[in-house]
Amino acid sequence: MKSFTLILVSFVCLFLCTPGEAAKYTVDPVHSSVDFEIGHMGISEITGRFRGYSGVIEFDPENIAATTLSATLEISSIDTANEKRDEHLQQDDYFDTAKHPYITFVSKKVEQGDDDDEFIMTGDLSMHGMTQEIQMEFELGGMTKNHKGVEVIGFELEGEVDRLHFGIGDDKKHSNGELFLGAEVEFEIHAEAVKVE
Repeated sequence: MKSFTLILVSFVCLFLCTPGEAAKYTVDPVHSSVDFEIGHMGISEITGRFRGYSGVIEFDPENIAATTLSATLEISSIDTANEKRDEHLQQDDYFDTAKHPYITFVSKKVEQGDDDDEFIMTGDLSMHGMTQEIQMEFELGGMTKNHKGVEVIGFELEGEVDRLHFGIGDDKKHSNGELFLGAEVEFEIHAEAVKVE
């Protein structure tokens, strides 16, 4: 995380924001990504991404703690660069997409991290018929206007979830004692969001 993030946001806000008022932004899928990785047999990582998603963030640079985020991922859009594996992930022994087609996240609070430009976002993650509270690192990338003159913000989120806690897949182990498919799934979200006029 860069130490000048808050200074940049505050400076740009003088030109783009109305002080003390949170604005609503929608995630731009053309300039965003939702990526993940998971261990395989304890010796490598499988990477993938979700192609279909949406999100709304409410943000006031003068009161970052009041930031809210709601997001939805379409499980049918999962892409691990292997069609057969992607199809298997839709079945009832994994995501069971027919019954649970979406992953959703709704934030509950944003708190200051260890440094001035670090924040922790806490919220409820729902998938596979279960809801659990998770925490993610939340970083602001800055603010500007796009080619249409509309205000845009950039932000990143990082975190991890335990797929077994959500009943996704099994805990079968390889002969080396490691899970065939790791329990922890690390994810990284890079997003641009456009202000709702």
